[in-house]
Amino acid sequence: MFKKEHRINRQLNTLRYKSVKVDAPAINEESMTVSGYLASFDTVDEVGDRLHKGCFAKSIQEHGPESSSPRKIMLCYQHKMDTPIGQFTTLKEDDKGLYFEAKLDDIPLVRDTVIPQYKSGTLNQHSIGFCYVKFEWEEDSECGDVCEVYEVELYEGSVVTAGCNENTPFLGFKSMTTEQVAQAHRELDKITVKLSKFDRIKIKQLFDSLITKAEDTPPEPPTTKDKPDNTRKSINQLFIKKV
Repeated sequence: MFKKEHRINRQLNTLRYKSVKVDAPAINEESMTVSGYLASFDTVDEVGDRLHKGCFAKSIQEHGPESSSPRKIMLCYQHKMDTPIGQFTTLKEDDKGLYFEAKLDDIPLVRDTVIPQYKSGTLNQHSIGFCYVKFEWEEDSECGDVCEVYEVELYEGSVVTAGCNENTPFLGFKSMTTEQVAQAHRELDKITVKLSKFDRIKIKQLFDSLITKAEDTPPEPPTTKDKPDNTRKSINQLFIKKV
């Protein structure tokens, strides 16, 4: 049964990740192509979401491979938007989920890492980077409180290692509650309000990454010269310092 506290994780305009197990993706090393699914429909995942067919339609129309947009939905490695590994040639919804075909770039990362790790199973999930747009909560007789997702804004699809899921960007906030994380993103929205939505998403991803690294870095042992600093820095100061 999914609890109602999951609802706090569905803020709009906040970048999320969601993964699907790779079902024997079709990889052609000679032609450098890969195909498979980035997401699945009509199943309740581990965080209580159920994606519905049609939720990607607007994003595909506006930023898919056949669109005229200069900012296409990207094919990335491990959700690193500054590390594209190819281009989607097909993005379409079918009854199963979000199907894709992609042409991989002939670069060392793909030849030496991505393709071998696809084959070994180290890279065994595909995942999407997205924002919620339209959703509603319904009571399901089997699953309890379920978030029915009818539209998302899709930014990228990635090949990722096992265990990557929607909450991955926030695992580093060890000392922050879910509400504190949400408040941090609200303050970041105020700072970046004049930027394009695409750039705001990229900055949020960088911000989350920096916080995660900071939380994961063990503190240096104190010296006799160190003085305690009890000043609590605002999220604005932290952002400006790190970026």
